[in-house]
Parts: sequence; C-alpha cells; structure tokens
Amino acid sequence: MKSILRVFLALPMVAILMFAQNSSSQTPRKSGQSDKGTQTVHGTILDATCSSATALSPSATDSKARMAAKKEALRQCQPTTATSSYALLTDDGHFYRLDESGNREVTKITSGKNSKNMKVSATGSVDGDVLKVESLSKM
Repeated sequence: MKSILRVFLALPMVAILMFAQNSSSQTPRKSGQSDKGTQTVHGTILDATCSSATALSPSATDSKARMAAKKEALRQCQPTTATSSYALLTDDGHFYRLDESGNREVTKITSGKNSKNMKVSATGSVDGDVLKVESLSKM
C-alpha cells in the first residue's frame, strides 16, 4: 500500500519537472525569422495606395474576412507602370507596405514593365504595417 502511495506522489513531481523543462526552452521563431528580427516573407506585389487593400490591415483578425479581402485586393490592386508605392500581400493574407528601399527594388526588378501578379520573396523587418526591405527577389 505504501509503494502505491509513493508512485501516486512521484507522478505529479515527474510531470512538474517535465513541464518546467519544456517551458524554459527558447521561444519559437516564425519561419524564416533570424535572431536580428528579420524575416523572409513571400507574396504578391500590389499597389500600396489601393483602397481595396484597407481591409487587410494588421488588426483584421477574422480569417474568412481576411481571405475575402485578399481575393479582392489581388483583383483590384495590381500595380501599373505608373505605380510608385508598392505593398506585399503574403500568401497568408498579411498586407505590408514596402519602405523606400523596397519600392526601389520593385522598380528595379520591373524596370517599367507590367508587374501584374508578380510573386516575390522579401527579407526585412516588420514595423507595424511596413516591411523594411533588406533584399527582394522575383520568384
């Protein structure tokens, strides 16, 4: 009887030790994120001034509404040769305006050509809804 009591007392202690060990491990990072706060995101280049993209703000949390807004933005917000302010719509529906460096990179890649449905991979840091681009490449 005493041995059964000891087992029942030992089990919670073992569980506590295992939980404590798991919670002390490092905080997981997002895919592509490095130690310096940069991350790599993939998506489609859009016109940052398009009014249809306003529903894609970072505060939008409803996934169905976000996906509907993503489809609308992909349809309505394609950049033209006159576009000078770009944004990146990620595959999961996040909308990031590109900083001046990012805008220059997109302009360099497109070199005056149509950039409709252009997929890119961008590395940089996110500050609110702005992606501060370190590198950008066409996919």
